[in-house]
Formats: sequence, structure tokens, C-alpha cells
Amino acid sequence: MLALKDDCVRDGKKYIVDVRGGRQTNKEGHDGGVQVVFLVEFANQADCDYYIDHDPAHDAFKTSLGKTSLSGVTVLDFTPGQF
Repeated sequence: MLALKDDCVRDGKKYIVDVRGGRQTNKEGHDGGVQVVFLVEFANQADCDYYIDHDPAHDAFKTSLGKTSLSGVTVLDFTPGQF
């Protein structure tokens, strides 16, 4: 997952601003069963849309996980500061 920052290329350039992640550590019991979190940051919505819909490296990553691994994944998109 972390390698996608370097593997994802659009128009010959890397376009992911940052990828970071780690194990969840909340002790309040509101984690919904989530064990690991990754945050992928894009400069704009167009780059995010490309990643979701067209990026071959992202598609290959998802394929490598298999459908079973993806069944427990939660994906959220958000715009910072918009509530």
C-alpha cells in the first residue's frame, strides 16, 4: 500500500502527495473493528478520480489482494475542512 505513492503515475509523473498508515490505537471501543488505517492524499479531486477509476498500479494492487481481502475494507473519501 505504501509503495503506491511511487508506483502510481499519471501523465508520466507521480501524483500521490502522500501515503501513510499504521495500526489503530483507540482505546474507547469505537473502532468498528478497524485494525489498520491508511491515508492517501491527493492534490485535487481529478487525481483522486484517476486513482480510483484508471490507475493501473492501483488496479494491480487491488487484484493482488484478492476479493477475500477486500471484503473487510472500508474506504472513505473526504475534503479537509468540509463538514
